[in-house]
Amino acid sequence: MSSWERAALRLQSNVAAHSTPGSLHKNLPPLPKRNAKARATTGVKEVSAGDESSSTKGWKPLSLSAPILFAVIALTILLTIAVETLAQHSASQGGLALSPTLDDLPTYAKLSYLYVPTIIAVLYSMSALLSTNIIKQTDAATIEIRSQLAPVSKHESILDPEFLNTGYAVSWLDQPFPVFTTAKYALLPFYTQNNTAPPKVESNITAVTTKLSTELNCWPAERSPDGPKEKLSFFFHNGQGCKTSVNFASTQTRMNMLYIGYYTSPYSDYCLGNPNCPRTPNSTHQFLAVWSKTFPVPGEKLPVVNTTALFCQTQYYQQQVLVRIKSSDLQPDGNFVQPLSPRKILTEDKFNSTAFEFMLANGMPETPINKDFPFNSVVEQHPKLNYTHFSLPVSNMVGFALAGKDLPSEDYSDPKLLQEVYNNAHQYLFSLAINKLLQNETNFANRTAITEYHLSGVVAPSNLSVNPSSISRYMDLFRNSPDILCSFVAKDNADDKSLRKVYQDVTFKLHKSNNQSFSTLGMEQVTNEESEASDQENKPQKGHYEPIKPLILRRWSGLLFVIVLMGTMTFLSYLKEQERRLNGLHRPSENFEVLQILEKYIPTIFATLIEPIWVLLNRLLCVLQPFKDLWEGKSKRSHSLDATYTSIPPQLVLWRAAKSKHFVLVLVCMMALLANLLAVALGSLFNEEPVIAAYPQDAVPLFAPKFDNHSAFTFDSDLSQNIITSGQYKDHMYVALANMSSGTKLPVWVSTEYFFQPYQLDGFAKRYNLITQGFGVKANCTPITPFEVPVFKNEPQLVISADGKYCTQSSTLQHAGFQMREKALYGSHGMSSIEYGDFATPEYSHAPYYPDSKVHTDLVIDVNDRWWNMIISNWHNDTVIQDWMNYFIMLKKKGSRAAIDPDIPIPDPVSLLPLVEDIYSRIFAIFLGLNEQIFDHSDTTNTTTVTRYIKETRIFMEDASFIITMIVLALNAVVASIFYIRSVAFVLPRMPNTIGSVLAYVAPSRLINHENHCLPGQNDRSFSFGRYLGVDGNVYLGIEVDPHVVRIDPTSLRGKRHFYERIWTRMMSHDDKHTSVRSGTWV
Repeated sequence: MSSWERAALRLQSNVAAHSTPGSLHKNLPPLPKRNAKARATTGVKEVSAGDESSSTKGWKPLSLSAPILFAVIALTILLTIAVETLAQHSASQGGLALSPTLDDLPTYAKLSYLYVPTIIAVLYSMSALLSTNIIKQTDAATIEIRSQLAPVSKHESILDPEFLNTGYAVSWLDQPFPVFTTAKYALLPFYTQNNTAPPKVESNITAVTTKLSTELNCWPAERSPDGPKEKLSFFFHNGQGCKTSVNFASTQTRMNMLYIGYYTSPYSDYCLGNPNCPRTPNSTHQFLAVWSKTFPVPGEKLPVVNTTALFCQTQYYQQQVLVRIKSSDLQPDGNFVQPLSPRKILTEDKFNSTAFEFMLANGMPETPINKDFPFNSVVEQHPKLNYTHFSLPVSNMVGFALAGKDLPSEDYSDPKLLQEVYNNAHQYLFSLAINKLLQNETNFANRTAITEYHLSGVVAPSNLSVNPSSISRYMDLFRNSPDILCSFVAKDNADDKSLRKVYQDVTFKLHKSNNQSFSTLGMEQVTNEESEASDQENKPQKGHYEPIKPLILRRWSGLLFVIVLMGTMTFLSYLKEQERRLNGLHRPSENFEVLQILEKYIPTIFATLIEPIWVLLNRLLCVLQPFKDLWEGKSKRSHSLDATYTSIPPQLVLWRAAKSKHFVLVLVCMMALLANLLAVALGSLFNEEPVIAAYPQDAVPLFAPKFDNHSAFTFDSDLSQNIITSGQYKDHMYVALANMSSGTKLPVWVSTEYFFQPYQLDGFAKRYNLITQGFGVKANCTPITPFEVPVFKNEPQLVISADGKYCTQSSTLQHAGFQMREKALYGSHGMSSIEYGDFATPEYSHAPYYPDSKVHTDLVIDVNDRWWNMIISNWHNDTVIQDWMNYFIMLKKKGSRAAIDPDIPIPDPVSLLPLVEDIYSRIFAIFLGLNEQIFDHSDTTNTTTVTRYIKETRIFMEDASFIITMIVLALNAVVASIFYIRSVAFVLPRMPNTIGSVLAYVAPSRLINHENHCLPGQNDRSFSFGRYLGVDGNVYLGIEVDPHVVRIDPTSLRGKRHFYERIWTRMMSHDDKHTSVRSGTWV
């Protein structure tokens, strides 16, 4: 919880919560200030003038020159400023490039966070700084309107069956709760003036408001007999001087559930108010809840009555709270309701609890009111309660308590459960009632709200005159150090291990020589007697030597490297094909860390492993390329001795290698550079996106696409037997009302036109696709030209049918005229209107075809039309709607009552045609969907293939990254094959990658002699690597001027060879006669 939220919670110690609603809204604490930008300073040590003058300007690498260093420092500072600016912007705005969804991110933002950090990481060797994540943005908002409870004097007229109809839709049809209400409590609404969140972004609004709630306090009722045992009547006492009698004689062998309020009404069978229960401040707000079951006892005439009875009293509360509201639907966040004051009683002068409790117990207000037709009668819930096996009728509140429950009836004998269901019903109906009692106001003090939304120097002197980056520059460096040269003369064919042993205790020092007018360099050897003895012991043996063979340069290493590259290409190609075929790759795990490892870390690690391989090959080739040219013989000085491949990073010798026509080295340099591109491509190769995945499966229908013969003929009587409260079947009307007024979802398998044959689905997905049978009707309406109907007409209204058995109106219009004239005798006065409807057999749009299908469909349609035609209309001089059809037309026309207004001309029938047809088709589809029992459930063998659509997050391979990756890997494989096929000959006893190693190759030769160095024409001579006679007459291995060198045959240096290798050598060279290297001469 943030600091300002904790401060808001402490308001209860600073602000008093008064009982008046207007005083409950207190100011929120001020928003916390943004954190000041963090600043960091770096101390820089200055170089004094004395220090600067004492230093001598020598050679240093270009990368360490002042312009380059200052440029890198400036670039680093600019990068730091850019990162800090982005960080501060992200902190203040909650993120960078905020968009409603990831799909709406601008292209530049996607490129920036996918590629730029990786490129910078490659260049700067640092980890990525940016990533996609969910952030929270917080802004201040101003409350423009608050809602308060209407004056208590208006509550009785406002609380009518309309909020109970909403309760029916909420509890039975899953209609969402109104704004600022939940099933447990209601909040006084507030509406902000400025919502800073983008239109598509889900945001939250946090503010102080008043929470209104109710709770039941229940205790067991005491039961005592009321008269003789045969009467089966009992008194229930509340322990506070109130008792009431309940008779169970009519519920023998049945279970019953009662809700008995205090006040009497024509709509209820029982009430607490009687001489044995006088009015008190407590008794008038109590009700009796009873669960009972009567069952016969063998050998007894009278049954036994088991009861669970509770007296309950309602309490209403108000409390100042800090709440968070979703801006999309204005629903409270149940996890964020923080109390700011103690809970207080909501008194009668704020809320008319008497009128509310009267409505709950009886379903209709005490004083009759004139409302639109759907709200002019008790909500009919008895058809919904058939599964309970309770005795019917039950009181209005029993239906609301059992709504949405699927428990056995015996479970309600538990007092805790009985209290719980009634408490829940009281709470959600109280929330809906509060929503009806609200009125807006703009004059208040507390206007503060919060909108939240989610939119992730060192100075070192140098005494070197030149860059020691070539063999010739090494020789120039050591030419004036004869002691050092003599020490390395005998080390020409020593391996790395021997050379290291010889000089492991020797210290070399580089010093400046000022004996001449220009600077020269010499080497000082500091040693001791032990090191000299060690030198003699580790003196390398002349003759045969094992050539050095770096592991990375061996052909089996190259073969393995190429196989890995080809395997990676094959694997990525397979994944790409699977992605194309499956519309994305399945996520191997839902764990975030595992996905990061598989999608990001492993590809990046693989790419970073490829780069060191090429860099190592590049570096080794830069070192060995001059020696390769020397071994091949007669090498030019510029291609060997003067080659400066080690002065810069190996990848950057591309141009120098191209000028020297070392094309294999050029290719290796290119691969080392492309390895960086491979790291960028592989790092952004795998990305996740949501997709709709399709899975086929077999499904079994719940019933056959035809009507059951028995159910079709008894359909009307089955519906009528459960109609008790109002005498009319209204379930389909309630569903249509909730759908058209509040957008409540239609029942499953029901659309606005058809009821579809349902199938048994697994329920794992939200969307399925299948071919099924739809059942629907078309009203097939035809407009009638307006005409006048005389008030009095002497013509006969009834005609005899053709067979003379019954009388009927000659036409629907004549029947309508007859009804209107009859109602005019006791209708309203003045300008009046009347609405009449008579539904004839419509056109069945998708009728099932089977024997007797015509009979069955006619029966079903006749039952549907009968419930339409039962409504009796009267003349009226107001705009109160008296039938379902016109109320639905009013909803379709967004509240317009022009169709029934007597003060304006009659409506154009053409404009009403599509509305009537849509309403009739919709309600017929709902009518079938609520009465599946009329279909044939005996034949459910025909299965069908259903496609299940599930929203999944799958892995996709970025096309650009995939193409780059495949091209780079292919080039890697080709260049690696060329490199290892044209591999370097292994003739060196040690790698020339240290100063001592290179010095040992040239120390005995004529090249390093100072006199020969000064002779003219030295630059035009050629050089080779091999065995030669030194100036002292001994045989040495190293670099010498042609023609004093004898090249070395690599095959003569092979030591131990494998069995197959020896056979292959003998087969290929049986005609050649080689002298044994171990016993033969060297030159």
